[in-house]
Amino acid sequence: MADDLRALAAADPDRPAFVTGRGGKTLTLSYGELDRHIDRFASALRSLEPRPRAVAYQLPDWWETVALTLACLRSGIVAVPLLAGLGERELRNALALTGADTLITLGGPRAETAAKAAEGLPAGSRRVVYAETPEPGALDFAGLFLTAEPEPEPEPVTMAVDPDRVSLVLFTSGTTGRAKAALHTANTLYAGGRALVGAVGGGHRVSATAQTVSHIGGLGFGVLAPLVSGGTGVFQDTPTDHAAFLELLDSAGVEYVVAVPVRLNVLVAEIRQGAAAPRALRDILTGATAPPPALIKEAEAAFPGVRVRSAFAATEICTLSMVPADAPSGTSAHSDGMPVSGVEIAPADSPDEVQPLRVRGPSVCLATGDADGLRLTWEHDDGWYSTGDLIRRLPDGSVRFMSRTAERVGGSFLVPVRDVEAVLDEHPSVDEAVLVGVPDDLGNEQVCAVVTPGSTTPTLDELRAHLTGRGVTDWFQPTLLYVVDAIPRDHLGKPRRGELRDRCTA
Repeated sequence: MADDLRALAAADPDRPAFVTGRGGKTLTLSYGELDRHIDRFASALRSLEPRPRAVAYQLPDWWETVALTLACLRSGIVAVPLLAGLGERELRNALALTGADTLITLGGPRAETAAKAAEGLPAGSRRVVYAETPEPGALDFAGLFLTAEPEPEPEPVTMAVDPDRVSLVLFTSGTTGRAKAALHTANTLYAGGRALVGAVGGGHRVSATAQTVSHIGGLGFGVLAPLVSGGTGVFQDTPTDHAAFLELLDSAGVEYVVAVPVRLNVLVAEIRQGAAAPRALRDILTGATAPPPALIKEAEAAFPGVRVRSAFAATEICTLSMVPADAPSGTSAHSDGMPVSGVEIAPADSPDEVQPLRVRGPSVCLATGDADGLRLTWEHDDGWYSTGDLIRRLPDGSVRFMSRTAERVGGSFLVPVRDVEAVLDEHPSVDEAVLVGVPDDLGNEQVCAVVTPGSTTPTLDELRAHLTGRGVTDWFQPTLLYVVDAIPRDHLGKPRRGELRDRCTA
């Protein structure tokens, strides 16, 4: 990516690289400007003594965050983007696991949290704070990066970076347990970006993401895909300002946008309340959680001429599958699409059976790790990597994500969590349902339906009768019901199943 970017910046410096919404304003950054900023940031990083090995940063979705990521890649320094909501404990764990010796945050409360988490950093480490006033004990971001002068002759990109060396560490969302780190190289990221561009349709397109660029979803669709195709990436720093996001999509001429179902549902509501649909929009890609069939229909009605396409991605592999652009209407209601170019999925033992997902290909990360240590992903089994997901291979070769292995409930059998939840969601007294496993006194695990009610509150007997009427196997059905006002979610809109499991167990 660094080579491609530099070549494009030289050949077409005025081409828009990123369009960002920031504080109610729109900023356009050309490839020439981006390349100069990356050189400036890389020069600043190399000027630090001792030179950083790994840089962790907890920043908003600003152009500076993207430039910092690319500057690390260009300099051969490991980049560790961290989600904004991480607390002191999670932040300390991330620093310890990655060996980061430089931590960059905003000022204010985040700087205070970072200062506490950074107490255990190795000698010679430093903190950098992006704030209007200097932070005691920390370097000033603007003084270090924004006013730095690029070196007269920057290090040649191909000489500075080994493309098969770990260069980026991303953390999973941790909805079923503690977050896991995925160690990527410049080559695994490049392969993931190119596969994504091919699946979307290729070309120098204008794409947008409603996900943070510090996570694989926003990074892949909003940064990597535009860079490897010479396109334009669009994102904003205020994810809750949905009306402004729609206006940004329209003014930037966005052709496809990525939005998880929860965010897509809100955007549809904005259109219904009178907001204008972006005129150039042709594709909406959605995933992370199952898009309800009703939402797909509502979105295609709200955005005229737009196709909603389901996609399946993972932090460890980037994009795995996507519904093709020429697939029949309604395909996304029951399929997450075909494997993208370069991704190979292990054959099913028997057709249409739920099975663990095993993949291999050039976009698979080198290793994963958590507080217990690192595990090489390629160390055995002929290169196959087990993702921890459960899928069903459909007769046409496409895949349907069923659940995480950690969501498996019921003991010795596999409950198709996603299928059962979808049927429960159709009950008139259910607004949303999530299945979790609750241990009993005998060491077995009961299936518990966590439900937010609709106009009335359902009973367990009513839900079981509904499932039976829809042909759901008896032992897949919940034996416990837990009613809540709202489902706790992470930044991607995924239910926090671990939290729900703990609450139900308690």
